[in-house]
Amino acid sequence: KNQKTVLELEDEDALITSVMFDFGEESKLLNQMLPDHIPTPGNYVTIEKPVDLQWALGPAIDGPFFKYDGSYTTPGCAETVSWAIFENPMTLSMEQWEAFKGAFPNPGNNRPVQPLNGRTIAKNTMEEAEAVDYKFFLNREMGRDKRETNPALIVFPILGTVLLCSTIMTAVFQREDPNRKAESAGGLEVQKPTTYGRGYNQL
Repeated sequence: KNQKTVLELEDEDALITSVMFDFGEESKLLNQMLPDHIPTPGNYVTIEKPVDLQWALGPAIDGPFFKYDGSYTTPGCAETVSWAIFENPMTLSMEQWEAFKGAFPNPGNNRPVQPLNGRTIAKNTMEEAEAVDYKFFLNREMGRDKRETNPALIVFPILGTVLLCSTIMTAVFQREDPNRKAESAGGLEVQKPTTYGRGYNQL
């Protein structure tokens, strides 16, 4: 369903934007957002000065972004969230990172990487991506194209068959005993000359 107006949003639907940070220059935005003492979970601190998110996040939100339908990252993880992930990262200093991780140590601020489970990812649009026509379906939520078999793989079973036959032939082959071969060769035997009477020619 393509959403045209906010009136089509369900009560539990939400849109969450995500901006990545990399090490570099100190972030003025985080200086405003992160107080000297970060509150513990369940507590909060009021920011006294106004924060201009349009100015602060401009370098990131001016660039490309990725959109997909996902879930909350907190327990319950209801799948009612549209995520917008901005590609261009912002920067923060090592001191700001250490202060943040001191309040939210690993793995307290992230979920493990999750499989797509058939979700589509669109770039630079909040419209739903076109449906993908898969040739092979795994289930209602997941699908992929059928893998093509390389014809050259037929060589391996052929070589295996030849090797197996050669091994069997070598194992069962027996040479014939030379003595037995001489006895059973057949043919005429050589006879010694025989003398009939005295003085006669020998045959």
